[in-house]
Amino acid sequence: MAGRIGEPMLTVALSALRTRLPGHLGSCAAVALAVAIIGACGLLFTATVSGPPGGDRYAAASVVVSERQTLGEDPVAFLIGADRVAERRYLPASSAARLAGVPGVRRVVADVSFSAQVVGASESTGRSWEAATLTPYTLVAGRPPGPGEVVVDRSLAGGLRVGSQVSVLTSGGVQRLRLAGLAMAPSGARLTPAVFFPEREAVRLAGDRVSAVGLFAAPGVSPKDLAARVGKVLPSSDVLYGDDRRAADPSPVTSQFALLRVVLFAIGGNAAFVAVFVIAATFAFSVLQRHRDIALLRAIGATPRQVRTMIALEATVVSVVGALAGVPLAVWLSGVMAGVLRDREVVPAEFRAGTSPLPLVIAVLAGLAVTQLAVFAAARRAARTRAVEAMRSASVDRRPVPRGRMITGLVALGLAVPLAVGSASAGGETAAGAAFGLAMISLVGAALLAPLAVRPLARLAGAPVARLTRATGLLAQANTAAGARRTAGAAVPLMLAVTLGATLLSTQATKRDATLSATAARIQAESVLVPESGPGLPPSLAAGLPGVTAASPTLPTTVYAGPPAERDPVPALGVDAATIGQVMAVRADLSGLRGQTVAVSDTFAAEYGIGGTLDLTLGDGTASRLRVAAVYPSGLGLADVLLPADLVTAHSTARLADAVYLRLAPGARQPAAPPGARVLSAAEYVQRLDAAPDISAVANYLLVAVMLAYIAISIVNTLVTATLERAPEFRLLRLLGATRRQVLRMVIWETVIVATLGGLIALVISGVALAGVARGLGRTLPAVPLAPSLGLLVGCALLALLATTVPANAILRRPIH
Repeated sequence: MAGRIGEPMLTVALSALRTRLPGHLGSCAAVALAVAIIGACGLLFTATVSGPPGGDRYAAASVVVSERQTLGEDPVAFLIGADRVAERRYLPASSAARLAGVPGVRRVVADVSFSAQVVGASESTGRSWEAATLTPYTLVAGRPPGPGEVVVDRSLAGGLRVGSQVSVLTSGGVQRLRLAGLAMAPSGARLTPAVFFPEREAVRLAGDRVSAVGLFAAPGVSPKDLAARVGKVLPSSDVLYGDDRRAADPSPVTSQFALLRVVLFAIGGNAAFVAVFVIAATFAFSVLQRHRDIALLRAIGATPRQVRTMIALEATVVSVVGALAGVPLAVWLSGVMAGVLRDREVVPAEFRAGTSPLPLVIAVLAGLAVTQLAVFAAARRAARTRAVEAMRSASVDRRPVPRGRMITGLVALGLAVPLAVGSASAGGETAAGAAFGLAMISLVGAALLAPLAVRPLARLAGAPVARLTRATGLLAQANTAAGARRTAGAAVPLMLAVTLGATLLSTQATKRDATLSATAARIQAESVLVPESGPGLPPSLAAGLPGVTAASPTLPTTVYAGPPAERDPVPALGVDAATIGQVMAVRADLSGLRGQTVAVSDTFAAEYGIGGTLDLTLGDGTASRLRVAAVYPSGLGLADVLLPADLVTAHSTARLADAVYLRLAPGARQPAAPPGARVLSAAEYVQRLDAAPDISAVANYLLVAVMLAYIAISIVNTLVTATLERAPEFRLLRLLGATRRQVLRMVIWETVIVATLGGLIALVISGVALAGVARGLGRTLPAVPLAPSLGLLVGCALLALLATTVPANAILRRPIH
């Protein structure tokens, strides 16, 4: 039975593909682009999993034991590898002694690590000299460090020689130490360069914390067997061997890579969503143009199942060709995206896309699945159409919106209303995050109901054209109003392009402008200390600077709010309650912010409904119940959560400040910068923030580029197909006496009306979404990036004109007889 149904329909499907090749080229290109984007994101994703530097620190150890570095309760975060805690978890100091007695252990080495930066050199980490054997480092000059001495990685030494003095910046301040020796890691090792201290000094600087314990197996004991024995002693810890040892050494970019994985997951997911939208639109438009053909098939006995099979087979052929074309494009695109990320300093300079074939296989399968999902509705609708109805509707839109489509569209718009109200009443990131969802839901509703709005809107938008251009404009107005489904099909891609582009770009610009403005308004300090290089500054670095009446450091961290399975990461700051009010306008009494307490913004308080206490998970995964000491208006330019500095320090990896704000005595000059720091004015500090790499901005621009590429395909495919289908109409107009130029002007004016319709609906949708963003961020109007926005509007209009006038001109050049 399957053969009797499938074989004739395959022949019909292949024939339809040959005769309607232009209409399917757009769908093929959309599938190729979907495979390329999903594949490129997958290749970059694998690179973030296997590629961060710093993974070879424990290469010499048989087994490495570290505290578990994941929250482990969010399945989505676990799936994309973004469930690591923001701050490192440490082993108890007694762990090394406990592990020394495990059978099969020949030697135990505790890795005591902490933040240590050679002033003027690249980023580094501090370690105990005993931990050098875990890599292993080789001493190439000098001797091991003694009291007041260090051994540094040769790559950090620069022009320093053994015996010279070196300035090292740690969380305790700047120390002048003697360079006892130079060490070298194995060739090709990927790790952050180290500064080695004597054991006692390293333990003091690390706060008696052990990062990991390396175990060397006795002869005849395999790492796997040793790991099994150790796991019984410390069952709640990670016991790692082989390539898994890298997980015990999170590099400085580990959290950055985790965020990048979230971004790549979002881009790939949105690419798949837009692919469904675009391919569904192109196939639906193709089916609409083929009502007469489908009617003839039904009239000669084709069953609904056969019609569905024919369309599904067409989609399969299109998706296979598109998927195969998308594979090399994915490899090329992954290199381009990696280059963009490197240029924007989102990833290290050595970052490259992965080479595993698995992401490409997944991308191809996703492309095939997306295509079948996209054509499902079009196939069902075509199969249900009766032969007589199809013949009748081939020329006139008697029922532009079926009942099911109308109900779905109304439900979507109904869901958009409470979302719009909630977005307008929310604040901060909540309002910004709701904007995209509101735009997408509104787009779905508007696209489904567009044919109903076309006739009145086409008459309205076409009225000026009809008055100015008389015959051609009047005819263009009548055509767009009469062909409601055709006009809606052409307007939807334009509407999609303008809505998504405007919403994403303006949301990003509004958030950035609001944050920078709020930061500038908050800062009351005359000067700000920032790190010259490296991750941060010691909180006490400003002590004793001349002319400084108050110095207040801010220590960045992340906390997790919400129920365990849905913890939301929230940026937080550790602050000194006694001085923060002197350098920043917090507009709240923070005198009670000490011990197990917290201060939160009113936005955070409204979202999480806090009372007298608040359950938060700190950056290292420690669950804490904190008393709310204060609620302050707006977290913009500060953070939504403020914690006592000593609480953050106790649960922080680096224990460093991202900035130290300085209040100067009247008439005092700006102090000289201490070693490892720069002194900026408040205005210069805001400019520095504006110029800093922003992964969310890069992600938004990549997402806009992805979506616009899809939408460009949809615009061209839809308009070219629609124009080519009108060849008989153009021929009739020529026979009735219209000149080629008049018909071409009519097509141009129709395109102008369609573009105006799509643009107007898009501006309404994006305007409503962006109004909530602006209100939530405390602004009257959203920020609109002028050049990209104008480029988007003009580009879409020009693309639409080219997609209609080029095929129309080609048709009109043919002889009319």
